[in-house]
Amino acid sequence: ADPLSLGPVEMDTTALRDARAGAGDVDTPGLADRFFRKAETAVLNRTSRILCVIERCTDEHNYSAVLRTAEALGVQHVWLVDP
Repeated sequence: ADPLSLGPVEMDTTALRDARAGAGDVDTPGLADRFFRKAETAVLNRTSRILCVIERCTDEHNYSAVLRTAEALGVQHVWLVDP
């Protein structure tokens, strides 16, 4: 059995197989196209319906975590309120 198989659901294993074969470099054919499609999908799925407000955050690492999460979820508006 293929160790990359998820049973009835299959995942895109092209990059994983390329990396195992030692061909995971940036020069891999089609890699730039896959990155572009992922970035384009993320940009198209952003939302301005959600507003994230950060107030009284005591740790600078928490600011970074909130901003990374907001970016990953496509939130376009983040307000930092200085108490």
